[in-house]
Amino acid sequence: TDNSFLFTGSDNPNLNSQSAMLVHPPGSIYADVFLPALIQILPNHNIELRIVVGHVNPNRVKLLRLLKEIYPNLELISSNPGAKLLKELWSQCNPKPPGINSKDSSVASTLPKIRIIRHEEELIINNQYQLRLIPAPTPRWPGGLLAFENQLGLLMSDKFFAAHICTSNWAENTRSETEEERRHFYDCLMASMDNQVASVIERLEELDIKSIAPGHGPGIESSWRSLFN
Repeated sequence: TDNSFLFTGSDNPNLNSQSAMLVHPPGSIYADVFLPALIQILPNHNIELRIVVGHVNPNRVKLLRLLKEIYPNLELISSNPGAKLLKELWSQCNPKPPGINSKDSSVASTLPKIRIIRHEEELIINNQYQLRLIPAPTPRWPGGLLAFENQLGLLMSDKFFAAHICTSNWAENTRSETEEERRHFYDCLMASMDNQVASVIERLEELDIKSIAPGHGPGIESSWRSLFN
């Protein structure tokens, strides 16, 4: 899975409200499934759509360009290193074979406005929700940016605490269900930067967490404390 989270500007999800917040959009490999689902929930293409970009890579930037074509009033929210990567990757395209027009319509749109999060910052989504944004740079993902919703106690942790599996349930029932997969993900992608991971976890310990929603794999409701340990 590649998990994303949408906060609409109203209690009614099928709305014509003026703003919405999308946290951790997927990569373009999911565009054919993701974009129609998003448009169904947000049919007003003139809506102000703010997007928290937890980490930046070419695959994700490609989907952001598609989103910009659909929702022109789009604002990206990223860490300072993430913003630099967005600016570098936005207008890049794959080289064309000889004789093929090099102009690529997928990069024709201009770079949207970027709101840079340099330090921990809180944003108001609507009267009910407040989003706390936490820069979490690591050597592998220098533009890392985590999101925590205070009212729900929901930590949208992106690459942290993830697992490369897909389940039919929103969250695991016990830690043992996904412990092996989460350990494998950590050993492959996180273990080499354990000092940076430890410092991020120390910061997260201060939050009133009720559940964790990682970027990959099922949510973690009952066992997140042991997972931290």
